[in-house]
Amino acid sequence: MFLSANSIHEASFLGWFNLLFFGALVPEVSRVKHQRKNINRFDDIHCMISNLDKLNRMYKHNV
Repeated sequence: MFLSANSIHEASFLGWFNLLFFGALVPEVSRVKHQRKNINRFDDIHCMISNLDKLNRMYKHNV
């Protein structure tokens, strides 16, 4: 399969984004689950995820 330079750049960007996002998010969520007293931090993460979901839907709607 032939990939254009643009799609390779896009794929590497998505790869880095996933690495940064999940690399930061997954340990944070597991840490927060073990620390029930730190609920507001978990709410911040949930808010961030819902905002990303909204952005994703807006992007798909515009494309």
